[in-house]
Amino acid sequence: MNMTRSLLTAGLAGSILLAGSAAAAPPEAPAPAEAEAPLVGLMGPGLYSSDLDASIAFYRDGLGLTLVGRFSPGSTLEEAILSFGTGMTPPFIILARPNNAASPEPAGHVRRGDRIVLRVSDADAVRQRLVTAGFEAGEITVHSSSDTRIFWTSDPDGHHLEITQPSGVTGLKRENGHG
Repeated sequence: MNMTRSLLTAGLAGSILLAGSAAAAPPEAPAPAEAEAPLVGLMGPGLYSSDLDASIAFYRDGLGLTLVGRFSPGSTLEEAILSFGTGMTPPFIILARPNNAASPEPAGHVRRGDRIVLRVSDADAVRQRLVTAGFEAGEITVHSSSDTRIFWTSDPDGHHLEITQPSGVTGLKRENGHG
């Protein structure tokens, strides 16, 4: 914080000095263009899974995501990547299970306010798909002020998902294979 203040103070002092001497000094060459800021994008949440097969079934069979990869990047972890489309274009849901544990513990870090919010084109159809696949899904509620349709579910490790159909949305525009 002190360094930021020092830089701002030095910058302001330099600007004041330049403004005062602008009439007397010849024009300076333009400053070199600053490097572009790096882009930041979402790959997707990485979630702990105590039972990778059960979690894959929830996200693939219950929610309709596509399993695009399953691998062990090291000797201590097994991962599965699920896509909202058909290819390797983010966002993903990335599931990770320690493969060196005989029986991994269920996720204990989930808090009530933690959740993944998924936008869907048809909350009724997604809810029915979950139930048909053998998973629990809460009742759909409609927010009176926005007409947004919402229901809640949890994956096998207790990660909360808020399934949301915004008002007037009956079909999501697919961009890069994703809804």
